[in-house]
Amino acid sequence: MPRDYREEYRHWLDSPVLSEAEWSELNAIRDDDKEIENRFFAPLEFGTAGLRGTMKLGLHHMNIHIIRHATQAFANVIVAEGDQARHKGIVIAHDCRLNGVEFAREAACVMAANGIRVWLFDELRPTPELSFAVRLYGTTAGLNITASHNPKEYNGYKVYWSDGAQLPPQKADAIARQMEAIDVFTGFKTCGFDEAVADGRIELIGAETDEAFLTRVLEQAVDREAVAAVADDFKIVYTPFHGCGYKLVPEALKRLGIKHLYPVPEQMVIDGSFPTVVSPNPENPEGFYLAVDLAKKSRQRSDYRHRSRLRPDRHHGPHRRYLYPRHWQPAGRAADRLYYPRKARHRHHARKTRRRDLHRHHQHGPRSVRGK
Repeated sequence: MPRDYREEYRHWLDSPVLSEAEWSELNAIRDDDKEIENRFFAPLEFGTAGLRGTMKLGLHHMNIHIIRHATQAFANVIVAEGDQARHKGIVIAHDCRLNGVEFAREAACVMAANGIRVWLFDELRPTPELSFAVRLYGTTAGLNITASHNPKEYNGYKVYWSDGAQLPPQKADAIARQMEAIDVFTGFKTCGFDEAVADGRIELIGAETDEAFLTRVLEQAVDREAVAAVADDFKIVYTPFHGCGYKLVPEALKRLGIKHLYPVPEQMVIDGSFPTVVSPNPENPEGFYLAVDLAKKSRQRSDYRHRSRLRPDRHHGPHRRYLYPRHWQPAGRAADRLYYPRKARHRHHARKTRRRDLHRHHQHGPRSVRGK
């Protein structure tokens, strides 16, 4: 019979598995019934996309204990498929989120302790590469520690089957049933990370997988000739929002033939707290303010280079009036500022002033006698 939230709280508080810091965190909410209910009223529900929640200590949040619990349940489902499924193993990845490395390594240790071979990415990777690696290595399953585009307080546990897609419903249901049957503190196996790497139960992967992934990505290019035709002038501003695309996306674009790529420097810094955006969601336009600013600056630099290359207007002789497309051409002083280099602009202005004064002299006489 499931425990109510108060009983679940006491179960966690009395567990010898908790560290001193974890025990202190839970003990601090002893008199806060609302916070206790928030953390322990129910477990996170496991679905076809896995688990997702805010990172706190408790049954209803993402933390190291829930990672072990879910991974043991996932391992039981893989083991039930037979020895071949265990030998084929699992690929594990993580993104830039806080605790991502710790969660991914702990999941790898639980899988390895259950006799399941593990391929673990050596650092953060995008989700499509995780799916690709499942098929590349022919594994039984895949796991990615990620919360997609959710705010920084979240992390998640996304699960994949041998086709590289999210788990089919029957497999997700099997994992959920296993989680119900396993105690969160005593029902899992684990091992030391360094030990498992040393004896080959956990194999670190990285550059070679990246190369295979990029090769396959570039094979999907629809029209390279179209890219080559515009490459000299086509410009792209790119931001990974502090996340996993910071390395592979610029490399893929470079190999595709893009010559003018402007990454947003502030957002090329890997940081799971996402300091420059409220949420790393590309559907929220307000997150692109730095990218828009960079696009404007790159356009200004481009316009300056463009002006310096354009041919002079023969009608203005040595003063080199620079021509623009018609819809760019302003009038009056704005035109002077744009069309003429600084020194030539001053000479041109002096020349216009002399012509004007000469005209006035012929029309009205010298200035000294005007108005007499």
